[in-house]
Amino acid sequence: MPGVGRRIMAYFFFAIIFTAKLLYTQKNPLKQKRGMNFYYDVVDWIGGYPYEYAGAEEIVGFVNGLRFRNEKVISPDVPTGCNEFVFVKQPLS
Repeated sequence: MPGVGRRIMAYFFFAIIFTAKLLYTQKNPLKQKRGMNFYYDVVDWIGGYPYEYAGAEEIVGFVNGLRFRNEKVISPDVPTGCNEFVFVKQPLS
């Protein structure tokens, strides 16, 4: 798609995603504690690389098999958010 079309599409989805996130979380999506700029998040979401989703249990099980212990899982505020994990390396026995 030409550059102008991509920008129009990005602004269109920006408005939709911004409104949905604001209504769902009651927080301004532009005031993030960490991560990318919200506009570039939207650009990434609508045109980023495809990925395969893995649930929190699947991630914890995989990493535990690498001699790490799960300390904490922080669930996202929104259904499309990402989980955050804290793991501690286990010493060799």
